[in-house]
Amino acid sequence: MEKANHIQKIATPRYLLQTLEVMRVGQGDKETYLARDKFHGRVHSLEPWQFHVLKALPDCADFGQLNTDFEREFGQPLSQREFNEFIVDIANLGLLSQEAVAHPLLTRFASKTYAVEDGVAKRKPFTVIEGPVFCFMITGFNWHNLTNHNPGSALTFTKQVALNIFLT
Repeated sequence: MEKANHIQKIATPRYLLQTLEVMRVGQGDKETYLARDKFHGRVHSLEPWQFHVLKALPDCADFGQLNTDFEREFGQPLSQREFNEFIVDIANLGLLSQEAVAHPLLTRFASKTYAVEDGVAKRKPFTVIEGPVFCFMITGFNWHNLTNHNPGSALTFTKQVALNIFLT
């Protein structure tokens, strides 16, 4: 017996923009999730595993916990690369909330970088980083060129650097 098609509005995961309207869409045995952005007139499709990651992420302090939860739900582990690629896609679409970037696995998405192309500043997309991600917060440093600004000479720190390192 085939399952009927259904559409159900559900709660938006905490780390997605709360202006998104999320629906679970079932077509036969296949389910997908749609996140509708009414302000920009876009609809984003999420697979069940992607939606689960977004839903579980706030309760998982690190990738190990997230992976354990994922394996319990889907019967197989989530690779670090799959996770990184998915989160980079979500970040590049601008779907992460401000609250999300405080999470240890998402801190690198807190600041955006820009490049100037033809006199116009354009946001650079986030990229996938292989393996564990190290997030550095550096405060109070300056670079100093000891050889009178000679190109190619070594740069050194002129102040003590305070580093907070988070392994994600």
